[in-house]
Amino acid sequence: MDLPDAPVRLLWAHIRLTADPQQAARADSLVRDRHQAEQHAHQDRMRLQRAKDLREALLSDPSLAFAYWFLDHPEAIDEETVQRVENLITASASYAPNTTWVQVAKILQEFVRNLPGDARQHLVTSLTHILDRYGQPERAHQMRTIGQTPPSEPSHAAGLNGNS
Repeated sequence: MDLPDAPVRLLWAHIRLTADPQQAARADSLVRDRHQAEQHAHQDRMRLQRAKDLREALLSDPSLAFAYWFLDHPEAIDEETVQRVENLITASASYAPNTTWVQVAKILQEFVRNLPGDARQHLVTSLTHILDRYGQPERAHQMRTIGQTPPSEPSHAAGLNGNS
């Protein structure tokens, strides 16, 4: 550091501060409190960001909202409730045609519709094996049953066509 109006440059300095023990303890306490407040603020920001990310994910996919709610309410799971929620998820596709999961469904639907019969049957067989492997034998059975029928055109009323 250059000193003004002097041909001297200060390169190193040694400073000694003295304080009585009470003042030193108060200064240490203030520094510690400030550090803890900064840590808490950082943790709060992280929690808030996680909550925002979770909210965004849940709003973009009703099936995630369904799964998240049932994590806290496992006693509420019964076949009737699952069926109602599945119907809600299907119906919500017509009201949210631009969400990611609906777009993925459109891509899969178009892909399957354009497959030749043997390739389509191979895909169905592969998917049923995957469902069985992950403990979903009922869904595997549904996949086998659905796989026996030719794919249909997407419903224009459901909002899953490319014009919505």
